[in-house]
Amino acid sequence: RDHSEHHGGGACEFYFSSDASAIVEHTKRVVVMEDGDVVHVSGGGYSVYAAPQQRQHGLGGAPFGAHHKISRQLETLEIGVEQIMKGGYDHFMQKEIHEQPSALVETMRGRIALEVEDCSEGDGSECTLERQGSLKLLDSLDLLKEDGGGAEPLWRGATPRVKLGGLEPHAENILRSRRLIFVACGTSYHACLAARQVVEELTRVPVALELASDLLDRQAPLYRDDTCFFVSQSGETADTLNALQYAKRRGSLCVGITNTVGSSISLEME
Repeated sequence: RDHSEHHGGGACEFYFSSDASAIVEHTKRVVVMEDGDVVHVSGGGYSVYAAPQQRQHGLGGAPFGAHHKISRQLETLEIGVEQIMKGGYDHFMQKEIHEQPSALVETMRGRIALEVEDCSEGDGSECTLERQGSLKLLDSLDLLKEDGGGAEPLWRGATPRVKLGGLEPHAENILRSRRLIFVACGTSYHACLAARQVVEELTRVPVALELASDLLDRQAPLYRDDTCFFVSQSGETADTLNALQYAKRRGSLCVGITNTVGSSISLEME
């Protein structure tokens, strides 16, 4: 549902793709279509038409009714061609294994702040808290190590804080939840298994795990005071997306966890 976009005259190209990675070597400018949208390409330009939202029954059912012309926002992809190529490795799994150290650093970048006591100025009678940006923290990890000469590391006594901007407005509601329910498929489900104990220890809230397909088959009861986390590496897993829609219809607070910016799961999150 990702499409390149061009307005005005002159030569232009339009690419239609279900995954942004398929067109990133040609363009990084995309317009993301929503379910029920129709695109009309003509005369070097395009128009987008959307059906009015109607009540949907069951798990599926596209909107119906007369389409009307709308405008969809032009976005710029933040991924490069090198991220979707094997880069000299025999296969993508090998590449992902070797990229784990850099992937962890990139995951932390922008999400870790460091509080330190700064007594370097003045007579030392007062210490103030100074918050350092995550980029400086990550570039200065070697300063956390002893230098072998007995000197104190520069960041001794530092207090790292994890900052998840997308969760901050909902943190209180999440901690007041009856249950935290992790919904996923395949290896994403295994990642949830590994994280369950840590999440329970940190939040003191019961954590349940659900295979997305099983949740749908059972029509499992979900409540407004449940928080559901939908985990998908690609953000396009069909069963997980259907489970997300199921949970939203039942009023649960929904949180998406994915590696792919602009994926369907990330776009479904408000």
